[in-house]
Amino acid sequence: MNGEGTWTPARVPRVGKRWLLLRVSLSFLVSALSLVLVLEIFPGLGSLDNRLGAVWVVIVLAVLQVVLWPVFIWVFLRLFYMVSAGFMCLAFPAFSLLLTTLLTMGASALYPDFVINGFGAAFLIALLLTIASMIIASIFSIEDEPVIYHGILRAMGRRAVSAEDIGRPGLIFIEIDGLGENILRQAIARGKMANLKRWLDSGSHRLVGWVSDLSSQTSAAQAGILHGNNFDIPAFRWYDKVGKKLVVSSSTRDLTELEKKLTDGNGLLRSGGAVRGCLLSGDASQALMTASRVFNETSAELSAYYLNPFGVLRSLSLMAWDIILEKKSAWLQWLRNEQPRVNRGGVYFLFRALLAVVVKDVALATLRGDMYSGRPCAYVSLAGYDEVAHHSGVRSRDAFEILRKLDRELGKLERIAWYAPRRYRFVILSDHGQSEGRTFQDRYGERLEDLVSRLLNHKGRQLGVAGYTTRHESAYYIDAALGHSGMVSPGVGMQLRGALENSKQIRVGQGAEEDVVVLASGNLGLISFTFADQRLTLEEIASMCPELVSGLVEHPGIGFVMVRSKEKGPVVLGRNGRIYLDSGLVEGESPLTDYGPHATSLLLREDSFPNAPDILLVSTYWSETDEVAAFEEQLCSHGGIGGEQSRPFILYPSELDPGTDALVGAEQVYWVFKRWIAEFVSPGSLSEEHTAAKAATGFRRQGNVH
Repeated sequence: MNGEGTWTPARVPRVGKRWLLLRVSLSFLVSALSLVLVLEIFPGLGSLDNRLGAVWVVIVLAVLQVVLWPVFIWVFLRLFYMVSAGFMCLAFPAFSLLLTTLLTMGASALYPDFVINGFGAAFLIALLLTIASMIIASIFSIEDEPVIYHGILRAMGRRAVSAEDIGRPGLIFIEIDGLGENILRQAIARGKMANLKRWLDSGSHRLVGWVSDLSSQTSAAQAGILHGNNFDIPAFRWYDKVGKKLVVSSSTRDLTELEKKLTDGNGLLRSGGAVRGCLLSGDASQALMTASRVFNETSAELSAYYLNPFGVLRSLSLMAWDIILEKKSAWLQWLRNEQPRVNRGGVYFLFRALLAVVVKDVALATLRGDMYSGRPCAYVSLAGYDEVAHHSGVRSRDAFEILRKLDRELGKLERIAWYAPRRYRFVILSDHGQSEGRTFQDRYGERLEDLVSRLLNHKGRQLGVAGYTTRHESAYYIDAALGHSGMVSPGVGMQLRGALENSKQIRVGQGAEEDVVVLASGNLGLISFTFADQRLTLEEIASMCPELVSGLVEHPGIGFVMVRSKEKGPVVLGRNGRIYLDSGLVEGESPLTDYGPHATSLLLREDSFPNAPDILLVSTYWSETDEVAAFEEQLCSHGGIGGEQSRPFILYPSELDPGTDALVGAEQVYWVFKRWIAEFVSPGSLSEEHTAAKAATGFRRQGNVH
């Protein structure tokens, strides 16, 4: 802030100014060259007497965009959002091309040497220039967002930011869903994440791993990180005996109710923060594409995305390119007969492209708007890597390409931070990792629910066994995105909604009656007897179904089974031994040896959940090959325990201190992040009362559960 109290940008280093000048010059030259090539290839569209004049034409277009584009956006958003947000999303590319056409005609009027043969020719020139700029930017990795766009965002930010926030710190949390610490280190070593490597090499950031909860999946992780409370989330999906219903922890309806139960109003983002692309909100002031807030508000400001003249067209073109890459990769995998592999057919290619391109673009565009407007903190979840790794593998070329593109986005955000009114620092993290391996069905020729049915319905017994699975986990994220975009109007939006519903929860298994429900989260299995109002004990299960527990324990694909004994409390059973969790007594060999030093404490906590299943089981973990056998049809999975799925990471600024190198559980991560916000962003925001509550509950240290 200068002496008159007006806003001035943060100090930009000399290399940053050179880079900005280079980007502007390169952008103008590329656009000018594209214009010359278009007129050479299609002379019927118009003519340009002086080729050097192409630069002046591009400059005139840029000036007209700076002056007229924000006015167009202001009118467009207010007019069509009132009509239909879905129509706005579909109509915006056409209207943006129309305005670009009019601007091109305006440039022709202002520069007489540039002649256009009518409105149709101007439209084709505008379309071809847009396509050419996106192709060239993609091939040569040139900055694909116009400098003009950032100038408009900065101007909007100057009006939105308060004077007292200028120069103050801010924190941006960026979650890369499903990326394990060791896979991140490999990606950096292979040169796929050059910006993160530079941060680490320069000493500006440090990298630390942490231990995820059981269950190691997004809803439990985000509940812990964003609300400091993930109690009673035993898996991705579970059976609620009290409510007599199935709960899916990424369903928009279930998550809305879940957040009401979890939050105490002191979420990570409660003091003016924003949340983008998450399952839960962290009590943020503004939410976008956040499943728990779809039904009660649509508070997100979408203009930051629409302000880019080519933003929607860019997203659609990159989405089409991603579909081509996915189909190519799937076909090559099939031709080479790569094993193991899972089905990548159906509408997976569409969901992958929507999640990895469109949802990511909207989330990051609105994050840029948050930064320019001086929002104190924001949390963004990017789920593209998780989706691709499930089907292609955590170390596949597809997965590493997603990481390369994400790293490029981080570089853009880093440059924006130089111009933002706050002094932003970036925390990059993951909610869990993923573990590889052939699926349980692929290894043993039957699904988990088939095995349970076979063991139960022995010697004439007939119990209905049902399993539930999700065809495409990304359907839930896209559904949340549609809910906030408003694309629920008849036509394309409704057709997509129908495809999403068909790709969510599906029932598998035998029997019309659901006496037993078998559920899976990666290599974590849950068996619940629906006719019992409370959790059954080991003795009761053995009396009713004598072959069930022993048959599960002896199966080579199951590493251990946890049940509650009436006399001795929770007990973990393995093929060669057992461990009584309350006392720590081991008989024979401990079944938990290969599952890490925190397995006992994680299982004890899981056992304390009211919604813990009657029988909990985890697939075998083959430590020599670092593989698990997922009960879902996923090449790489998470949700249980064993291998990389339990080893997420936090890459944080060096001036911040996590306070420990032994972070266990997402709730502990919440308290670290909460302290960082209190000390770095909003001193004093962590009240003494809340600090005392932290000490009393939920703050877990290595080897202990409180």
